[in-house]
Amino acid sequence: MSCSRLHPNKETINDGFTSENLKRKTMSSLPRILVVNDNPVVLFGTFRLLQKAGYEVFRAASGQEGLRQAKETRPDLILLDVNMPDMDGFEVCRRFKSDPALQNILVVLLSSTVIQSEKQAEGLDLGADGYIVSPVSPHELLARVRAFLRLKKAEDALRQHAGRLEEMVAARTQELQAVQQQLMRQEKLAMLGQISGSIAHELRGPLTTITNAIYYLKITLPPDPNTLEYLQIINTELHKSEQIISGLLSFTKTANINRQPAAVFELVDAALLNNPAPDGITIVRYIPDDLKKVYIDPHQIGLVLDNLITNAYQAMRQGGQVTITALPHDQAVNLVIADTGSGITPENLARIFEPLFTTKQNGIGLGLSLSKMLVEANGGAITVESEPSQYSSFTLTLPTEVVL
Repeated sequence: MSCSRLHPNKETINDGFTSENLKRKTMSSLPRILVVNDNPVVLFGTFRLLQKAGYEVFRAASGQEGLRQAKETRPDLILLDVNMPDMDGFEVCRRFKSDPALQNILVVLLSSTVIQSEKQAEGLDLGADGYIVSPVSPHELLARVRAFLRLKKAEDALRQHAGRLEEMVAARTQELQAVQQQLMRQEKLAMLGQISGSIAHELRGPLTTITNAIYYLKITLPPDPNTLEYLQIINTELHKSEQIISGLLSFTKTANINRQPAAVFELVDAALLNNPAPDGITIVRYIPDDLKKVYIDPHQIGLVLDNLITNAYQAMRQGGQVTITALPHDQAVNLVIADTGSGITPENLARIFEPLFTTKQNGIGLGLSLSKMLVEANGGAITVESEPSQYSSFTLTLPTEVVL
């Protein structure tokens, strides 16, 4: 039997209900009850009883129809007859409770023939939420329905509360993980700074000796072109080694963090003063006067800006424009340094912050990795976007308040 709805209308379809009513009632907030019974008299009587009690009622005359109706209407409660010819109520209940989309619907079994206690226990073991032995008076049936709906309401509220708790726990766990990662980064930063300083100082001595030896060989050996070429190669590699050591020493000096409020425009002005634009390159700035101060170590973030601005210049050998923009973003400021230079290929973009990775002929690959560590150690983040032969854009997200 097809689904029937409440409140007959003059323009009826099938059993007396309009398609407009069907659409309107689908969105109703009334408790929804599905009655499944192959006895047409019992089915209609139960339907009318619940309808007059103010519920939104659906009905089905078989187990298969009941399954279909439940999937379409998603009732709060199903009154399910046990003794049906096509599929008994036990099997229908089992299918309801094994379907993740239907298992939270309350199912109450009704029977006037299957009344043995062991059969009732079997139905409850299959997942039924209640068992009513017929005949039952209309008043008792309505009282039981109200009780089951109260139980459904409480279960739904508990389920929603549990869902909110899971979300809160997940969010809090994520916050704690972020704090833990930040603390670990700071510990690694300090430890790596100490190790880097020790290694750099130890290496400077042997490198100085090698440099002096090269100088001595150049002035004492006969002017053989091959010999001079190899000495120049050694000298070039020594220069790269010295750059690495200088980078490590710079890293050592920035291991300790001294965070304080700082105006963004002052940070940018200082960086541009340290790194004046070469000929052919213009600087454009968009920094609001009322922008909040950021809470960072000015010296460390100054090093980051020096590096990003220098990289922007180097990406525009033929000239171009560097645009520096600062805008508020939640409890932070997004400081963007963009250039109209050569851009970065996708494969290099994925590795751009790796230590010792560089695409520059004379680069050592410490600038951007150091910049990333410094920004994150100050409670911020750095991201990059680029299009080869068009532009590169680095965004520093700097906090405007204390971030642990």
